[in-house]
Amino acid sequence: MKGLFGRKKGNAKETDSPGQSLTLDNSSDSVSMASANYGTIAKGVALTNNGMTGANGLQEKAIRPVVRKIGDHKIILWPPDEYFDTVTPKVREPSLEWVYGYSGFSHRNNIVLLHDTAIIVYFVGRIIVLYNLNADTQRHYCEHDGIVQCISVMSNGTIAASGQQPALEDGPAIVRVWTVDHLQTLHVFKSDASMGSALRKSVAALSFTKEEDAIVAIDDGKPRTMSVWSLETGQMLASKPCTESPVVCGILCLRASSKDPLYLVYGRNLMEIWKIVPTENKIDFVKQCVFGQIPKPSIVTSVIEAPVVVDGMPRTVLISGDSDGNVILWSDEMRPKNVLQNGNKVPVFTLCSLSPSHVMIGSRDGQMGVIRLAGESTVKISKNKIPEQYGGLRMLTPMKDSNSDTGLDVSLSVIAGTTANALLRVTFTTTNGEPEADQHDMQAVTVGHFDEAVGLSTYVHPEDNTRTMAITVGMDGNINCFDLAKHAPAWRTFLKDSMVTAVDCYPPFLVVGTSDAKLKLFHLTEPELTLILQASVGKEKVACLKFSPDGTFFAVASQDGEVHIFRLEETEGVSASFVSKFDKHDYPVIAIDWSRNPARDGHYVIHSNSYEFENLLWDALTTEFLEEAHFYRNVKWLTQNCPFGFASATSVTWDNNSLEGNVVCTDVSPTLDMVAAVVTGQRNQIGLYSYPNANVAVVKRMQPTCSTTITSLKLCYLNNTLYLLCTHGGDGSVSQWALR
Repeated sequence: MKGLFGRKKGNAKETDSPGQSLTLDNSSDSVSMASANYGTIAKGVALTNNGMTGANGLQEKAIRPVVRKIGDHKIILWPPDEYFDTVTPKVREPSLEWVYGYSGFSHRNNIVLLHDTAIIVYFVGRIIVLYNLNADTQRHYCEHDGIVQCISVMSNGTIAASGQQPALEDGPAIVRVWTVDHLQTLHVFKSDASMGSALRKSVAALSFTKEEDAIVAIDDGKPRTMSVWSLETGQMLASKPCTESPVVCGILCLRASSKDPLYLVYGRNLMEIWKIVPTENKIDFVKQCVFGQIPKPSIVTSVIEAPVVVDGMPRTVLISGDSDGNVILWSDEMRPKNVLQNGNKVPVFTLCSLSPSHVMIGSRDGQMGVIRLAGESTVKISKNKIPEQYGGLRMLTPMKDSNSDTGLDVSLSVIAGTTANALLRVTFTTTNGEPEADQHDMQAVTVGHFDEAVGLSTYVHPEDNTRTMAITVGMDGNINCFDLAKHAPAWRTFLKDSMVTAVDCYPPFLVVGTSDAKLKLFHLTEPELTLILQASVGKEKVACLKFSPDGTFFAVASQDGEVHIFRLEETEGVSASFVSKFDKHDYPVIAIDWSRNPARDGHYVIHSNSYEFENLLWDALTTEFLEEAHFYRNVKWLTQNCPFGFASATSVTWDNNSLEGNVVCTDVSPTLDMVAAVVTGQRNQIGLYSYPNANVAVVKRMQPTCSTTITSLKLCYLNNTLYLLCTHGGDGSVSQWALR
């Protein structure tokens, strides 16, 4: 069915008898039935010049359709009456305010604590976040055009280096060096053909040199290549193939455990010492670490320098964790000196030093352990697990503790990055200065999705109308809720064995759809969800769903082209019942919108689109297809997410009345003065359009730096400021932009 734009007659439900027509009241949303002729859309084109006669005998003004081309399809759009008489407003300027999420699912060694501060530096997609935990503020370094892979910061916290994969398939990998205070780029390192494979595929690991006058980078190509770059001149000083290992987990500058400029490179079947002297342009292999009687693990996942006290004297040792679950303390000759934890077949992902007497372990299964040391030997190991919904522990970074009265440099607070793309703050609650893994408080600093984030909904908190909440869902089965004013996670729920594809909320009800065509309706009592209804809706995944304006109904659209209508009923408790099904789409439905008010015989009207440009209006209760679209041009819509709706389609085609690509997702501001849309073929730029834009088009192109894929967006108000929210499929993050 082609609907309003070339409908296939034989496939649609027939209208009522020929002796009927529609009477339009331009002053309201309502369109009612009256006796006369119920013509086809072709007749409506004639109204462009002749106008129409309403039931009251008065001549309506001429209707002027707008024709636009999107892709290979011509679309006829019927403008609201006030459209041509409205002055185009000024477009707002976007500024990135907050990023929710963290790249822990597929990246290592990606949290750095700035020296003598409470600022942690980490990356999400193409953006680097500088998060002040005490002030609860974020700053963002946004100059990368490819996915960031690694980061390193000078010991004094003033200069950072970050490496990325190529922005284009045949482009180079890049290292950017920038100032932490002003986020000013100092150098951009990238290799050309004369440099061989120094930086070609992706930057796997970075480190400042011991004298901090150069950067060491390891490229992820074959073979892995180590290169050294001058911070003074920005030129490459030396490069050398360093390993054939398929996985390089990191490079560690041995600042405290060696007087020589030595570096430890570790990964799969890899633990080697290298010597780098930038002033002599030299890179030399020194030795391979020997595991001796310990079975060699397949991957060395983490290595740290840790202070210990031996015979009353402080010294620094190397401690490694590996895929066999071993935690090994190494001698100066780089041989195992003591096994602090024997292998338990659960890989150790991360290590950190809490004090000269305590080392913390983070494992793939979410287990965290605290090893209490006496010198270089283990006295005790305490263990506990983080909640399953947060995944495994990818990175542990100790926070400086200014309240410790133990006489030792003890960290009682740790930032934990997880494989479910969350950051947690773990604070040990002991009173004797001895941190124990099972005695702690845990707070989520930020959360994301570890698989594609695909759904987004907002609502005003029912108990506090100053709080605007956002809910995101993802293919990982997680439902995340954020307080947009506080920039904080409010709650998180994991739906086991579910890939969640769509969401909508009408407090106190939350409805989600899944990839296996399941509908799940919940009663929302934060932070708990109580299941009210679970039902199958077709055979394909749920693509979108929406509550009606009064919350009485909700519509569920699936990729098999069907839209199911359910009614919420509150008799004895709360229940939901199936009402009707609209099946006039021939292709997967991608978006649905409800009219703001009942617009046809006391019924709501639904607008639905499919990816093959079917653009249909229909009665929400009877599911009757409404063929004469011009009669509904003045209907006010609760949401405007249909890409072939008037506001979106006229905005994305503003420059030459056509668009080469397709609209991925779109939204219109609640005050109807701005349209946001993502279009294929524009490198995932978001177009911000002033609206209405009949007389002059004003557009602002913005390039979100978080991800290569934007899956959904939402315009909403918070404290009288318009905000744009985006979910990013590639890294599972959410970005919050202020529009002023």
